[in-house]
Amino acid sequence: MPIYDFIALDFETANESFNSACSIGIAAVLNGEIKDTFYSLINPNCSFDPKNIEINGISQSDVSSAPEFYAVWKDISKYFGQCAVLAHNAQFDMSVLKCSHPFPDSIPDFKYIDTISLCKEFVPGKKNLAHCAEHFC
Repeated sequence: MPIYDFIALDFETANESFNSACSIGIAAVLNGEIKDTFYSLINPNCSFDPKNIEINGISQSDVSSAPEFYAVWKDISKYFGQCAVLAHNAQFDMSVLKCSHPFPDSIPDFKYIDTISLCKEFVPGKKNLAHCAEHFC
């Protein structure tokens, strides 16, 4: 039996590489209420692209003392494998998860839902996360 109905997942990256995760956010939902959250900066040990810094506001100096992904995985692995995972542009987030994890074959199997696909059916106009969230709130 799942602990949560679903988790919402969001990664930010330092550059165009999927193995450059520089932050992760998770919200765990049960019966329509957020029951748990997790956020961490991640040190990807790579260069930061100015375009990514402009998008997510995270720079190399912000993550200089942050843990690397394998250390963060110890804290977040409990969220995966027991419930659905929702992500806005899930293909991106799933790629970041698999490419950042030092042992991608050890990630438990889980179902994921791309909320952009859902929004294409129900949200007029832009499909960015802010607009879609505003539409449903």
